[in-house]
Amino acid sequence: MFPIIAFNPLKGHNNSNPKADVVLNFYEQATLVEDENDNSLIVKASAGGVSCLYMGDAGHLVENRLMLHNCDLKADILKVGHHGSSDATGQEFIKSVGPKYAVISVGANQYDHPSDEVIARLQKTNVQLYRTDVCSKITFYATEKQWEVMVD
Repeated sequence: MFPIIAFNPLKGHNNSNPKADVVLNFYEQATLVEDENDNSLIVKASAGGVSCLYMGDAGHLVENRLMLHNCDLKADILKVGHHGSSDATGQEFIKSVGPKYAVISVGANQYDHPSDEVIARLQKTNVQLYRTDVCSKITFYATEKQWEVMVD
């Protein structure tokens, strides 16, 4: 088992207006693994009372390691890993993140992404799902402690 590296560039930053701070947490494999997708950089962005978790192409291996190492995964928006592939976005991981919204970045492909399994997992937990193959532009606007969503 390889540890996950967490880096918070603003840790200890003392701003007089904490709602104006943007905090980025970066999670990556301490040692590269065979599946290049699992070497994706994971980023959690937080500002005020809202947050987003970007999973890159990471799959179950990385999700499980993040949970094992008690990484701060809670987020309002989950950018679903690996284009909605069935080897990512497990049910326990979705529960750990607890998103209100999920975005799957996907277009026409030979792999049948996104997986029906992943869509069902997200629907089971009442996550509002947005897909780039359905909506070409998805924009989230952060207001104080909530999100507004615009789609084209």
